[in-house]
Formats: sequence, C-alpha cells, structure tokens
Amino acid sequence: SKTAAVIKGDESLASSSGDQKPA
Repeated sequence: SKTAAVIKGDESLASSSGDQKPA
C-alpha cells in the first residue's frame, strides 16, 4: 500500500491504507 501511495502521490490513499507517504 505504501508503494502504491508513492506511485500515485496520493497522501489520502496512504492514510486510508494505514501508511504514510514519504515527504
């Protein structure tokens, strides 16, 4: 989920996935 968040650049996705998007 974290990788997906980084690829999409979607912070909301990372949040919903329980992961934090790297700043």
